[in-house]
Amino acid sequence: GIDFTRSFTELLATFSDPVKRCNSQVCSFDPLTVPCNAVVLAASLGTSPTCMWSPDHRRFHVILDEDAAVQPGDVQRFVGGVLSSSGPRQVASSSQLSAAVGVGQVAGEVIAVLTATPSEMPSYGDVQFSTAATRGGYGRPLDFAWSLGPRTPLAARQALQSFISQVGQVGSFRLPAQTLKDALSVVPASEPRPLKLEVQVAMTNWLRKTASASASVTVLDMQPSWQVVAASPTSPSFESFEAATFKVRMLPPASYQGGPQFDVNQPLPAITWTTRNMAVGGGFVSLSASGFTDSDPAEAVVRLPAFSLNAGSQHQFRAQV
Repeated sequence: GIDFTRSFTELLATFSDPVKRCNSQVCSFDPLTVPCNAVVLAASLGTSPTCMWSPDHRRFHVILDEDAAVQPGDVQRFVGGVLSSSGPRQVASSSQLSAAVGVGQVAGEVIAVLTATPSEMPSYGDVQFSTAATRGGYGRPLDFAWSLGPRTPLAARQALQSFISQVGQVGSFRLPAQTLKDALSVVPASEPRPLKLEVQVAMTNWLRKTASASASVTVLDMQPSWQVVAASPTSPSFESFEAATFKVRMLPPASYQGGPQFDVNQPLPAITWTTRNMAVGGGFVSLSASGFTDSDPAEAVVRLPAFSLNAGSQHQFRAQV
């Protein structure tokens, strides 16, 4: 069975059983947010309605646009032959499913969605948490209350509590790599691996309806690598009268697929620089032993003034981490 009710904010279709949507080959549960015209004939719903299923797929919400024309007593129709009951009663038919719209006190519930990107990562990468797919604000901002979930080890929860408390009334935030790394460094070795980071959020709309969601990140045991690159000029070949800069760049492991959230600019560990003149031969020696200024061996950058190297010479620089 099906009932349609309209409130001042939305049109709600309530089904007696969970509902799947079908194409010519298969029936499956929709994602929570769907295009309205894939399910319901939306001519009277305004120019930009938003449609979504409840998590149990028993209710279909249409968040009405300001120019929606649907009124109590109107007959609202679904796209023919696309809905199927997953319970004992049949919902779909080859003809169009329809019902008269009644008047209801639909309270404007929140459908909360929280995502973590990436879902798997090393401890030295940034992670983004976002509620962008959440629906239910009804024209006004939602209130957010962030917390750490029980899957986060206790020691990490305590270390991250100050950061989470300062996130505030925002729908998304980025957890910096260094903050995450510092928090995980205090987790006892006895804690089962891989570690999990779980973030929770409670969202409340202006109608005082609340919903919660959580998202978890698996922290993988991946080790980065470092590479010495020519920073200025960017070519490793340059004129002797040019100043040159070499720097250390951290690279993600080859198996890491996290994407742009990987933080390649985080602080590096202590670095010892050595060099060798390839024309002369021999092993690597310190910068100072080669006549270069080595004021800070832990610096991630080596700067060579103009005329530091002879024309035609070849040198290698090595950074030991």
